[in-house]
Amino acid sequence: MAKLKGDLTLSKLICCLVFAFLAAADAPALTLKVGDIFVANFGGNNILKVDPKSGALQNWGAVAQPTDVAPSSDGFIYITSLNNTVSKLCIGNGSVTPLSSGGLLNQPYGIVLGPSGDLFVTSFANSVVVQVDHVTGAQTLVASGGSLSGPLGIAFNAAGNLVVANYNTSSILQINPTNGTQTVILSGNGLNHPHHLILDASGAIFVGNDVLNAGNIIQRVTPGSTTVTNISVGGKLKSPRGIAISGSGKLISAQFDNRQIVSVDSTNGIQTGITSVGGLLNQPYGVAVYNFPAVPPDVCSPDLNIAQGGPNVVLSWPTNSMGFTLQTTMDLLSPDSWTSVTNAVQVAGTNYLVTVDASGGPSFFRLRK
Repeated sequence: MAKLKGDLTLSKLICCLVFAFLAAADAPALTLKVGDIFVANFGGNNILKVDPKSGALQNWGAVAQPTDVAPSSDGFIYITSLNNTVSKLCIGNGSVTPLSSGGLLNQPYGIVLGPSGDLFVTSFANSVVVQVDHVTGAQTLVASGGSLSGPLGIAFNAAGNLVVANYNTSSILQINPTNGTQTVILSGNGLNHPHHLILDASGAIFVGNDVLNAGNIIQRVTPGSTTVTNISVGGKLKSPRGIAISGSGKLISAQFDNRQIVSVDSTNGIQTGITSVGGLLNQPYGVAVYNFPAVPPDVCSPDLNIAQGGPNVVLSWPTNSMGFTLQTTMDLLSPDSWTSVTNAVQVAGTNYLVTVDASGGPSFFRLRK
């Protein structure tokens, strides 16, 4: 087993610098730009990124049964999964960490970021809306009962209220996120089992309907009214589920049955296939567009710390950085010389700890995923 020795401060500096370089080199080759599309690829059990111009698909991480995605400027993509979990995917390296599970969550289908960065989630099976703290994962009940029945899509309007699509009752509700007060915006009038929804700058609500494969429609609800207009019908629309709006104002829709991401002009209904049919796409559900002005810094790579413990040194890294293996080498010039450290891994508070004997020759350490 290779060991550290000599001046501890210098050893720590070398260790950390080496780790920082190697962490960047070992990170997945994930690329991101404003306007890119994220897809909850339900049947593929992963999150995909779509280039809006070329349609190129990139796998961003494994997630079981994802139903919706909410990119954030804080460096994470937040994800709902049908297995009653909200997870966060690190934009920097693709690592996925469970944030909140169980509790009030029972088949979560929709997710949206609130003004504070917290998450608002629809829970289909028990017909509730839940607020999830984006740091701690703590759950708070926002609304239940009343007119809520099988909520799926969720978004914020300009007044700061939630707008929710009720699948079971073919209705759209407005919910005050502070006190849970519910108001029925629309019931029926051509709306039939709505899935996800999105609002544009004017307040118009766009929603996808597949009506068990009998409809395949994207509809528009006129702001301040109960008028429902069919914008686009059939064609490339095959069970439209997730819906988003691009920077140019085009609607982006995920076709669950047709395994395709389609752009729809909200004024004339013209459909354009952004991606080819199939490929990595397998029952795509929720979609979102990354519309933040800048790509966030990588906040997800864990720091590898070192401290002296008698004749030993203790290496530590955060427990919320899962899936990493501690490796060591005595020769940085030999890339094949890295080996896994087999010493026992302990947990102390929020850190993993590994203790190694420091009486041997100089060594270098890294975390590898």
